[in-house]
Amino acid sequence: MNHEISDIQPHLPKLTSQPGLGGQLKQQPEDFLVEELRPNPLSGEGEHWIVRIIKRDLTTDQVAAWLAKRFAVPQKDVGFAGQKDRQAVTIQDFSVYLPGQAPPQGWADDPLPGITIHSVGRDRRKIKPGMLSGNRFVIRLRGCDGALSASQRQQLADATQARLLRYGAPNYFGPQRFGRDGDNWQAGLKLLRAGRKRRKGNRNTEALQISAVRSELFNRVVTARLQQGLFNTLLLGDVVQLAGRTAAFRVEDLAAEQPRFDAVQIHPTGPLFGRDMLAPTGQAAEIEAAIAQAEPEAIELLEQFDMQGVRKSLRLIPGELSHHWEQADLIVTFTLPRGCFATSIMREYM
Repeated sequence: MNHEISDIQPHLPKLTSQPGLGGQLKQQPEDFLVEELRPNPLSGEGEHWIVRIIKRDLTTDQVAAWLAKRFAVPQKDVGFAGQKDRQAVTIQDFSVYLPGQAPPQGWADDPLPGITIHSVGRDRRKIKPGMLSGNRFVIRLRGCDGALSASQRQQLADATQARLLRYGAPNYFGPQRFGRDGDNWQAGLKLLRAGRKRRKGNRNTEALQISAVRSELFNRVVTARLQQGLFNTLLLGDVVQLAGRTAAFRVEDLAAEQPRFDAVQIHPTGPLFGRDMLAPTGQAAEIEAAIAQAEPEAIELLEQFDMQGVRKSLRLIPGELSHHWEQADLIVTFTLPRGCFATSIMREYM
């Protein structure tokens, strides 16, 4: 799917109303390069063979199915950290459980079109969902010429980069979370109404659809903070996280925490609704309560489904952010923590 800015969640506000560069994303797979970052080095021993694969215009599930066939194992014995975009070039690790065995002779011969074997190693653990530290992106934004001169484009790109490093981007869940037709919200609610015992479909698909319910509610909280002018404001009673950490705490002393907020060392969070979640107080609580009160069934179903409530940062600070120009194309390079979406960064440039 090719993207212009009008296609990327146009109902969600940007950090600022300043004009962008325009341009188009994903005109071809090479325009969107994603490299998965390992959380730890491989041990070099163990019962799991770790295959690092470069895939082009293929889904993660297609690669997992190919590996299961070539290694002659059930597909459940193939692990990966998360789904990667199809219309992209992605570098991703897969684990294959082969206790006491070496890979079959010739398993890598004649791979599927679009698959390149990058490296093979061993480890003691299966790769499970979420077992990555983040992703590195190299993204080409094509056709930014528009009505701007080259110097104006450069100034605008530089200003956007500075703003992202200073304030971050709204940490929205991207369009991939909500399905091609945006219908994962309704599908997720249907699954929640059915309960755990009546789930019959693909478990990965169902988990994505259920997560879309929490993701939609989180995006609404981010939107409310932006619309109320509170995105870059630390509030007394906010639940915050240290940068790069998941543990959260409530702001009890605003003056003491303000310097860390200004230095982007701590970030206000929003809710992934569920049971036993640390909740804010004060104005932050009022914002979240308004979102919850608008969707009481969704909140009740998530708690009944025994979903553990967690907190997620409202703002997204890209790491190693840089850009350069190739004629009218902008090449943007950055890293993001796991569970964050590159579209949140690119919307600000576009």
